[in-house]
Amino acid sequence: MNDLFTELEFHQVRKHSQHTAGDAFMVHKDSANGRLLTVLSDGLGSGVKANILSNMTARMAIKFAETDTDFTHYAKVIMNALPVCQVRKIAYATFTVVDCRSDGSVQIVEQGNPPFILLRGGVPVEVPFEEHGSAQGDYRKLKVYRFAARPEDRIVFFSD
Repeated sequence: MNDLFTELEFHQVRKHSQHTAGDAFMVHKDSANGRLLTVLSDGLGSGVKANILSNMTARMAIKFAETDTDFTHYAKVIMNALPVCQVRKIAYATFTVVDCRSDGSVQIVEQGNPPFILLRGGVPVEVPFEEHGSAQGDYRKLKVYRFAARPEDRIVFFSD
């Protein structure tokens, strides 16, 4: 699909009085293979602690995705590697990975973040997904989406 191109923008807000954001957003452009990888991770809590957790998770996701290994497999590895807070009973970080390819194929994996929004012609479109549970048998679930992008599609993803 020669009529597709990828435009990327992000916005980040820090919690009042915090010097660092608890979310991490990373991008990797692989021109040789026609891929654009983006990761958004939300660390538990706020400030420096959350920043470290989210950056660690985002870096891990980018490194796995760069290898072009099985998308679902590496996302499960990340999900199962992240510990769960014993007090709050939630994962130390959540993540969304978006893998856009030059042929127009898109893969998205979400763990813990709100669902992404695909806008097609300005209208939200539901995208089917596969769901995979955590090896620890806890509440965590991965949602894996695959679809073909069309000209002027917009993918909006965010943390809470």
